[in-house]
Amino acid sequence: PVRSFFLAGKDGFGGQGGQWSKVVVDKDAERGSALCAPANSGAGMMAHSSYFSAMPPGLYRLRARVKVTDNTAAKRAGCIEMTSQLAGLRLMINFHPRMFSKADQYQDFEKDFILRDNGWWCVRANTDGNQSWSIDSVKVFPLYELEDRQLFSIYPGSAGDIDASLVPRRRRPYKALFIAGFGYDFYRPVQAIRLLSNDVTIKPAWVYRDFSSAHIRGFPETPEELFDYSIVYLCNVPVKSLTLQQKNFLYEYVRRGGGLVVLGGHQAYERGGGRGSLLEETMPVAMVKATSEGMLYFPGGVPLTVDSDIPWLAEISVEQKLLVYFLHNVGVKKGSKVLARAGGTPFLVGGEYEKGRVICVLGLPLGDPGEGATGFWKWNDWTYLLRDVSWWTMRAVEIEAP
Repeated sequence: PVRSFFLAGKDGFGGQGGQWSKVVVDKDAERGSALCAPANSGAGMMAHSSYFSAMPPGLYRLRARVKVTDNTAAKRAGCIEMTSQLAGLRLMINFHPRMFSKADQYQDFEKDFILRDNGWWCVRANTDGNQSWSIDSVKVFPLYELEDRQLFSIYPGSAGDIDASLVPRRRRPYKALFIAGFGYDFYRPVQAIRLLSNDVTIKPAWVYRDFSSAHIRGFPETPEELFDYSIVYLCNVPVKSLTLQQKNFLYEYVRRGGGLVVLGGHQAYERGGGRGSLLEETMPVAMVKATSEGMLYFPGGVPLTVDSDIPWLAEISVEQKLLVYFLHNVGVKKGSKVLARAGGTPFLVGGEYEKGRVICVLGLPLGDPGEGATGFWKWNDWTYLLRDVSWWTMRAVEIEAP
């Protein structure tokens, strides 16, 4: 959606009314008032926006509606700049008087910019104090959302270097990296991980939000640190909370033989910016649009059935009536295996990507089963199912072979 800011108001902007700006009544302004920089005020900041939450990486357009009192002057009137948290200055529009076709008449100026990180962004208006000039509005338009591969082509080297000889851990003792989003404990993943072996070590990393966006606290800082894990779990993790470099580390980890288990949630898969990402490339499923197709809801629940022909799913009993209420809607990629279904819809899908393996759990641990039924996440053997698919993902049989 378009973000519109009228600088005479307080919605999204502050700092008006000091030495370098004042709010004035202006019949030509869209809402009847504008932010005016006085003449001979000296150079300074007219107004500063809030630090806005991160928008998806992509191409955007900023449009400023501005007028000057003298369009023949030689010196610049001022500028508007747009800055992001991690990439610095993204855009600057300089207002030179001779750019204006008429004095005292509003004119639109546009410039495109790219946002490529998941930090805050802000807009600042600055005056040089050479003449009186006014800003009516600043509007930001989304033009095109960029996928990870497109960002790589625009910013070569931004994904970081990974030694070509580096390979994921394939030995005992097992080490698991567990990246936890909100509500992760409903899946009981820690209990499942502890069943991998009696000497497994678990390193948690956490999704957290600051005032602008989601980030991961505790994610490995180097490829060497990440590749020392036997398996990685993402539990209700919004992909957009990962930096481009972190996504590339995980991509290479899987491509070179690592195991990845992805559990769903209200911020996972398509709901967390996973569509078009490097991680989606490794997954056995293809995500759909979040708003129109992404989430399936079954008010009465649909039964969970596990494929009985899979020999490595041991110790699994489905005698209980297991129900699924919410499910990520996906397409199953060619060569992938549907290991369990909710009704007729894929619930658990496994696949290989180059040398690595990925398991996708698509059901959400939400719902209220009636008497005589059990939500799949409360199923007695749920943790054993997670353990078994984890063993397959990390090729435990090969590691344990004499």
